[in-house]
Amino acid sequence: MTHEELRALLPGYAAGDLETGVADAVRMHLATGCSDCLSDLFGRPVGLPRTSPLPPVAPPPAPRLAAASPSRALPFALTVAGLALAALATWTIYDLRAREAARDAEARGVLARLSELEAARAVLAERAEGLEREAAAARAQVAAQTAATQAVEQARAALERDLATAQERIATLTRGIRRRDAEIDRLLGSPPRASRSADPLAATVELLRLEPVAPFRDGRGHVAWQPGATDVLLYAFGLPSPPGGGSYRVRATLDDGSTLAGPTFTPAHGDAVGLAVRLGVEGNRLRALDVVLEPAGTPVLAGRARGPTGEQSNVVR
Repeated sequence: MTHEELRALLPGYAAGDLETGVADAVRMHLATGCSDCLSDLFGRPVGLPRTSPLPPVAPPPAPRLAAASPSRALPFALTVAGLALAALATWTIYDLRAREAARDAEARGVLARLSELEAARAVLAERAEGLEREAAAARAQVAAQTAATQAVEQARAALERDLATAQERIATLTRGIRRRDAEIDRLLGSPPRASRSADPLAATVELLRLEPVAPFRDGRGHVAWQPGATDVLLYAFGLPSPPGGGSYRVRATLDDGSTLAGPTFTPAHGDAVGLAVRLGVEGNRLRALDVVLEPAGTPVLAGRARGPTGEQSNVVR
């Protein structure tokens, strides 16, 4: 049946006059939610006796819900609205709780991540401090090694300069000795000695280093001689000025333990000294040589050519 045919049956449906099959058709149509038919049905009285059917009336124009009887339309509308509002409120509360739970879960995740990052940052900071300490220790070690290398280089350069100066001084003293021997030979009327006319440095030369004796620290020196010669050449520098009109004396120790007193000299503070010392015996018997302060005899420089067992010490050949 069409909508119009079903709507025409509403008065009979409301009065209970329709047959069962027709009433079921109207009821199914009303179940579809047709607002016009529902409004028309709710506006009619129901439960009238079957013996008093309502007079047939022409189908009224489609009424609006606002024109329906307030006694039935309003409670139904309020019920529907209340259910809708209740459903909406329930859904809203559920949605809010779901969002709040999601935000709480997200916040907990963020806090956990922050904790992990803070722990990682602490580990990195500790590692950075350890690396900085290692770098500082490495820099200090490099600086110490550099300073030690520079000190060794400076000491080596100073020794090379001292050796060069000593060699130059030895050459000068050798030339002086040669001139002196030639003059002695000329005065004595004896022929020149070949051993002395030759360059004394052409043969084997022993060079003895002189080191300061505590508490003295500044002086240094060298003694050079040929094993068969009876003279030695002394070169000293950096000696302090002798106090109270004192002087320095050369003291030689021979292999038999005897001591020979050499010449005295008085240098100015810091001036280099070079002089020949006549031993009167062959130079290979020299065991030690000291430069001492007179009159107290305090050693200032000392060098040992051979130890008690014959080993060499501080000798450069």
